Amino acid sequence: MIKVALPIMHGQKIILRPPKSADVEQRLSLGANREYHYQFADDTTIMLSKEELEKRWFEEAVAYPDETTRLKADQHVAQIEADEQWIGSATLNNIDTRHRRAEMTLGIYNREYQGAGYGTEATRLMLDYAFNHLKLHRAGINILLSNQRSIVAAKKVGFSFDGLSRDYFYLSGKWIDSVRLVILEDEFQRRYADSQTAR
Repeated sequence: MIKVALPIMHGQKIILRPPKSADVEQRLSLGANREYHYQFADDTTIMLSKEELEKRWFEEAVAYPDETTRLKADQHVAQIEADEQWIGSATLNNIDTRHRRAEMTLGIYNREYQGAGYGTEATRLMLDYAFNHLKLHRAGINILLSNQRSIVAAKKVGFSFDGLSRDYFYLSGKWIDSVRLVILEDEFQRRYADSQTAR
């Protein structure tokens, strides 16, 4: 698997960018939130060590890839910055250039920035990158059925219901259903035809 970091992209309130060394300490300072991680289908890495975070952010991802490497990558990751501090991360996974599709994940880990539009803006920038830079046709996201906040947020950006994935996540010893939402490139372009997103 080839994993690369997104180029720097500016929104009104946030910046999507490769990782910085200060991100690790800022992430660790936020502590563990088991309920939050569970809602994002992660009950195994509730709290990564400093060494694990550094490996994940600085060793596994190519920070400034050339265009050939970028086009071959099947995972593109971004760190989310607001007010000059790290607040979360976003990823395009399972990128399939032949069928022009990808899966998306995004999390705002800093509670002070949750529910205030930062995740919405990050999602728009990620989709802009997916459709206008990578030239994908379809982006999907799987969300726990119980995570209504994220479902509402995804619909607000333009995702629509695509189906129910039964027993999609295995968490805390039991199977959990997932809601699948999808947005297509033409839907995104129509919705944001007049917006000035980063190119």
